[in-house]
Amino acid sequence: MYIMFLHMYKIRPDIRRQVVEYYLKNKTTLKETAQRFNVHYQSVYKWVKLYKEQGEERLLSTYKKSWNRAGEDLARGKGSAKKRRCQH
Repeated sequence: MYIMFLHMYKIRPDIRRQVVEYYLKNKTTLKETAQRFNVHYQSVYKWVKLYKEQGEERLLSTYKKSWNRAGEDLARGKGSAKKRRCQH
């Protein structure tokens, strides 16, 4: 049995643009567009929403927020509230 894990790889920005343009120009469903490009329909939804709300530049951006910003916050003196309480 072959299972494809789409979440395990990133979709290139140019492909994201193609998917969004195809969806908007052809008035297909999210599911039809996703099947055509072999991506998950929720990805199509997120990309179209992102494109409409923040524009093409943000759609093509590959920047992701770090899930763990503790190092940055501590360096700026912004430790967690729990850590601040313990220090007093």
